[in-house]
Amino acid sequence: DRLYLVEDTGRVRVSRDGGRRWQERGRLGGQPAALLATAGETLFAATHDGAITRSSDGGATWTIRGRP
Repeated sequence: DRLYLVEDTGRVRVSRDGGRRWQERGRLGGQPAALLATAGETLFAATHDGAITRSSDGGATWTIRGRP
């Protein structure tokens, strides 16, 4: 199982050992407001400027899916 986190700087990290060690995966553009992990390596994130982004590779790259 994987755990994902996004720091207030936008840095995305993943842990594969229950949170003992964290590996940087990528960066989210903008200041994060929320992160949702779904099946596999698909992630969704919202930023404080209202953007909704999607990653299909565990947070290594992000695509904007919507803006207000």
